[in-house]
Amino acid sequence: MNTDPGPSSSLFQNTDLNVNKSQNEEEEEDLEDQKRRKEELQNLLVAKLDDFNFDESTINSSTNISTASNDDIQHKYKYASTTNEQLQVLYEVRTRELATLREEYEKYKAEKSKEIDNLKNKLILGEAENHQLKISLKNAENLLVEKTTMINDLRKELNVVTNHAKQYEKDIEELQIEISTYQTTLNDLHMKNLTQTPLSNKINAEEIQKIHQEQISKLDTLLKDQTRLSEQYLKEINNLRQELQRLVEIELTDKTAINVLTTNFDSAQKQCEELINIIEVLTNENRHLQERLNGSFHYHQTGTEEKRKSVDNFLDKQLEKMKQMLVDKTAHIDTLNMKLKNYGDCLNELLEYRQLKADALKKEIQECNNQEHTKTLLLLRSELINNEKLLQDKDRQISALNSNNRELLEKMEAMISQTRNDIQNISYKYNIPQLEKMAEDFKKAELRIKELEESLSKSEETRLSLVQKLQMLDKKDLESDIKNMKLHHEKEKTNLENQVKKLQNDLDVASTEVDNLKKYVNELVNDNAKLQLEIKQFEDMRNNEEGM
Repeated sequence: MNTDPGPSSSLFQNTDLNVNKSQNEEEEEDLEDQKRRKEELQNLLVAKLDDFNFDESTINSSTNISTASNDDIQHKYKYASTTNEQLQVLYEVRTRELATLREEYEKYKAEKSKEIDNLKNKLILGEAENHQLKISLKNAENLLVEKTTMINDLRKELNVVTNHAKQYEKDIEELQIEISTYQTTLNDLHMKNLTQTPLSNKINAEEIQKIHQEQISKLDTLLKDQTRLSEQYLKEINNLRQELQRLVEIELTDKTAINVLTTNFDSAQKQCEELINIIEVLTNENRHLQERLNGSFHYHQTGTEEKRKSVDNFLDKQLEKMKQMLVDKTAHIDTLNMKLKNYGDCLNELLEYRQLKADALKKEIQECNNQEHTKTLLLLRSELINNEKLLQDKDRQISALNSNNRELLEKMEAMISQTRNDIQNISYKYNIPQLEKMAEDFKKAELRIKELEESLSKSEETRLSLVQKLQMLDKKDLESDIKNMKLHHEKEKTNLENQVKKLQNDLDVASTEVDNLKKYVNELVNDNAKLQLEIKQFEDMRNNEEGM
């Protein structure tokens, strides 16, 4: 047999060899491409892992994973066959960390919302107390106005008393003139008695005796009336002096109460402003922390480990600051409560005094001989009725303010619930994985936050300067008003004391004149007795002469 191949068989063999070679080359190229792709993927993965520091320390960085789960995760991470499995392990770790961070954030958000609610309630209470202080200050001012009107009325009464004293001085002068005329008439009659006959002397002596007796009775009645009037005026002056002293004491107590109220009002106003500033700071910090936490979620998904640590440190610092602020505020609130307790005691004393005054004015008006006293009592009664009406109006205003405060509380609760819903919606929104867009939004938000922080710091500085200016102006106005009131009251007090001293001097002069009148009347009585003795002796002598 011929085994040599023919030309046709060699031809087919060559074609088969060529086909096999091309197939082998293609397979080799595919294998090389696969190897190259694997190497590129491996290099890319290693580079990314180096960038993100995804090593065993990052796996162990979560403090919320137990040691057993840590070992399991490390085992999975070390003995993972592919990079996808390693990435899956790292993804699970990050999802767990994000879940724990979300839980911590929810707890922190709930605590801070409670703290903000408590601070808002305290602010509302402070505003109500501030309003109550304003009302009490107005009441004290009304009391001061009442006292000034009473002092003016007492001045008018003192003027009336001085006019009466002057009138009595004129009456005493007229009586002295009449007494001098009576003395001259007595001297004339005595001279006539010496020159007349015994019978005519007897008749004249009887007539003179009758005249003298009438004059003496008139003088006695006048003296009694004058003594009675002087005693009445002494009593009235003593009563006025006591009333003046009582009013001065009441005025001093009112001044002290007004000073206490002004100090309490200033302190309450400062505390309200501090509470408002604290609430603003807390809300701003809460927003800032929320944005930072949302940014930390993006960092966990797209950022680096160093940024996450910086955010955690920032959150720890903010928490420490908030705790310190809360401790300071609790101590401040304790001091406020002590001040409010003292203020309540002062208010109770003032209310007791007003109740005593109202009870005294509600008594029945007794009839008095002096019509001016009854007029003043009726005026005081009408003032009391007007004050009761004013108090009723103030009670209505207080009830209206309380209703407004309730409406404001409801509105604030609605706003707080709305903000909570917005926060929940935002947190739900950031749970959706839109990494690239969220990273860009986060960068824009950071820039916007910086701008807002700068503008907020500027506005805060301007607000604080304005508040300080307003406080300085209010304090200056109050201090000037209080100084003017003190000077006015001191002047009135000195004027009243001078008037009382003048009245006392007038009374002393009047009492000395009354004593002189008494002495003069006694002398007249003695002269009359002597005249009667002389007349009797004259009659006895005449009878003896007739008998002889």
